[in-house]
Amino acid sequence: MLNKLDKKKYTKFIEVKNHKYVTLQLIPTKSNRNNTTANIAVLINKMYLKTNQMIKYENKKLRIECQTKASYYIHISKDEIQFFFIVPKFHLNNFKTKIASTWKNIEIKEVESLPINVNECTRYQLKYKYNDALSLDVDKRNNDLLNANMSVLEVLEEKESVGVYYNFIPTSDRDTNYFRTIYKDVIEKYKNGDNLKKNKNIWDIIVMALKFIIGYVDDFFNTMQKQANTKTIGIKRRISTCTENKYDKDLCKTQILVVSKSTTKDKEISIAKTMCNSFKSITNDNELICKEVKKEVNLDSVMINNLAINSTSVDECNNFIAVPGAELINQYNVIEHKDVKETTVPAELKEGIINLGDNRYKDNIETVFANNDADLKSLPHAILGGSRSGKSTLSINICKNIIDAGEGLIIPDFIKDCEFADIIASITPQNRLIDIDLSVWKCIQALAYNELMIVEGMNAFEINKITRRKTSMMLELVNIMNNDEKQLPPKMRKYLGAAARVAFCFNESSMRDVMRILQMHTVRHEYINRLNGELKQLLEDSIISLLELDEYSKETKDNPSEIIGTKDSKIEGIIDRIDLFRENDVIDAMFSKDPTENIDIIEAMDQGKVIIIRMRDCDFDDATSKDVVTTFFMQKIWLATKIRGHRENAKGNKYPARVTLLIDEIFQVPTAQKILESTFLQSAKFGLKYILTLHNLEGLSKEALASLEGANASYTLISGVNKKVFDMLEEEFEEQGYCASDLINLKRYHALHLLKVNNGFKALATKLPPELKEIHEELTA
Repeated sequence: MLNKLDKKKYTKFIEVKNHKYVTLQLIPTKSNRNNTTANIAVLINKMYLKTNQMIKYENKKLRIECQTKASYYIHISKDEIQFFFIVPKFHLNNFKTKIASTWKNIEIKEVESLPINVNECTRYQLKYKYNDALSLDVDKRNNDLLNANMSVLEVLEEKESVGVYYNFIPTSDRDTNYFRTIYKDVIEKYKNGDNLKKNKNIWDIIVMALKFIIGYVDDFFNTMQKQANTKTIGIKRRISTCTENKYDKDLCKTQILVVSKSTTKDKEISIAKTMCNSFKSITNDNELICKEVKKEVNLDSVMINNLAINSTSVDECNNFIAVPGAELINQYNVIEHKDVKETTVPAELKEGIINLGDNRYKDNIETVFANNDADLKSLPHAILGGSRSGKSTLSINICKNIIDAGEGLIIPDFIKDCEFADIIASITPQNRLIDIDLSVWKCIQALAYNELMIVEGMNAFEINKITRRKTSMMLELVNIMNNDEKQLPPKMRKYLGAAARVAFCFNESSMRDVMRILQMHTVRHEYINRLNGELKQLLEDSIISLLELDEYSKETKDNPSEIIGTKDSKIEGIIDRIDLFRENDVIDAMFSKDPTENIDIIEAMDQGKVIIIRMRDCDFDDATSKDVVTTFFMQKIWLATKIRGHRENAKGNKYPARVTLLIDEIFQVPTAQKILESTFLQSAKFGLKYILTLHNLEGLSKEALASLEGANASYTLISGVNKKVFDMLEEEFEEQGYCASDLINLKRYHALHLLKVNNGFKALATKLPPELKEIHEELTA
């Protein structure tokens, strides 16, 4: 009773603060490296409290704050290998931050306790064999100790376990300075061959005695022979670089406890000694030796009772504080780990239209969507993956999302027999589908830009603007057939451009009419005569050029000169180019088709139609023809996009309804790709979203790639994609804590994303959406 009263009395004047501890489980990833874990030991030292920090007098009360420590435990059983840090709750945030910066992708999870009771196990301590001034091996480039620790797994059986408990004691500057004062004397003794063993046995004593006797006798004879000025020069031992560097390093004192659990005591001893022997892997000038601990230990104490304290440097602690990386995780599949860094999903990516798969963070799974913010949703998106990686499956799912949302979708398909187009057609409601199959005559589109229409009431200047825009696009198309990649010769461009500018003053004209104007003098003059006076004035240069083509008869006395034809020599280069142009059946049909039968792409986009353009590989014997047709449709799509954008702006709307243009393997059509170079940066403000599926970014030209990057594009890297893709985006991913091994370690049908968000980019990994059920059933039927 008296004791209780006394205690109550003293608590009025004295308060002792004991810190509580939190157990953190560390779940590594394959990208982890251990070359900076000494920084954690440095943090532990910062917890040391000086006397004036420990003892304070406040509010008429003596407050005593106890010293703290941190511990690291590695637990190995037949079924799992786990890693734990035990840290003061007061310093929890500091440790979490330091651990996260040391192992960037590691998961830190608070748990109740360690998975073992050390006092129910066989216990061995590890302590320095020699004086503390001598160092263990230090090489931050390898994981020799952890590798050796893991080898104990080979002798473990079911229901057996072994662990290593490192108790790190914060060490003051005063202790480190004292160590340095005795360091030089100890090293000199070591160099002279003195025995620096901490615990000397009988043989050590005998050897020391013999050395003393020999030295005494040697000195005696030297004196007798009056050769005191002559010294016997012995060979001095050298210290290792690790020991030499230890002088300059801070100390972080360590206690090491090895525990083992089995069905028999003998087996426990065997397992524990096997683990102790693994520490020979870091032997240098010093080494760790084991000794059984028979008394119970109190892990809650700052200095654990019955365990030796080793004056280890922070670099030596680097050996102890280690988690496995890719090599060990691949070798030992029982190591609990995360293949890829996990991160939370920001709110702006939790809702939307385009489903990019499920993200796992700890035990929480959330669906990730492409950003659906009005200002960001139309930015380009590149999907990259190797063959059979799941690009097509993801693309089909994205198309399904867009179709279900009622948005417009355009797919130019020039791969094989257009199997991708078949799938998209099968999941599209028929009232929304426009299927342009260029192997079918009725689907053929004329080579005309009917998006630019001349309407009643337009003046000559407005008509001239339209005809010149159409002419520019037509010349770009014809120029593709020039295999040497040079522009059309000036004379060819002069006559072809002049004919086009006159022809395109009328809505019903196509490239066929342009050629008729060039080749047939009657048609040429018919079109010129149809022009009103103002247009003739604006197109005067073009008309003069066309009149140069007229072939006149020889003037005689009875027959004045008159137009009888066309000077073929002036246009034969153009005719040759167009003939080459028309060698392909599809292009020839497009050349001959009536433009009034063309679909209205602007109207289709406004109505949220799904436009499929089929260019079957079997219909194109050469890559150039495919490029010509793709470029033509890309011109029309971009033309329609700009018209829609300007129209909506005129109405006071910021953007038109979004339309997505999905293109696979754009590298097959290099000229069409040039349109992307100039439009990536503008497409979002006109409501056009580009989605590109590629094997790698090298499939884009340098100009297109630069334009894509400048357009704040998002990227999806599917498992198996070439590492070069990550290298090109490495800086952006590293800012988010991801490295190349995260990509390499992705499971099949998983992807690493770099997605545009309101304040920059967000990187995360997802399991991609599965194959659509209806498609799977159709393919397996």
